[in-house]
Amino acid sequence: MLVADAAIGIILEELTEVWIEHIGSTAVPGLAGSGIIDLMLISSPDQIEPVQKALDRLGFQQPHPNDPLSSTPLVRVASMPYEGKSYLINLYIVDKDSPRVNQFRTFRDRLRLDPAFRSAYQDLKRSFFARGSLSPSEYTRVKSEFIQRALS
Repeated sequence: MLVADAAIGIILEELTEVWIEHIGSTAVPGLAGSGIIDLMLISSPDQIEPVQKALDRLGFQQPHPNDPLSSTPLVRVASMPYEGKSYLINLYIVDKDSPRVNQFRTFRDRLRLDPAFRSAYQDLKRSFFARGSLSPSEYTRVKSEFIQRALS
């Protein structure tokens, strides 16, 4: 969580008019994950273009075309050094009126509050890594299916 807080601080120095939240498995203490920090940046629709330009200046980039996130609109990625280690950050730029805001929060909060759900998600992620040969797109597809079922 310290890495997420540091990244949020850097972004908020440049973008004072947005709200940023730590989401995903790394936002849940003790939950095993891939180590990628997922953040949600909430912005008004008229600020999204200036936000993207500011993020570009901060080193956040569009995902590589082969990255499964490249098909997700309004996503930026970066690598951030913290205490001698490099962390990947996925930053989701979300319109403040989008239902995605509540979807991200609901998923994160359910992971925090529901031990059985947290265990099932952790088991799913561990099974990915145990297989070893799972492609990034397959990983994203299976994980997305789990998340969609959880939110429906």
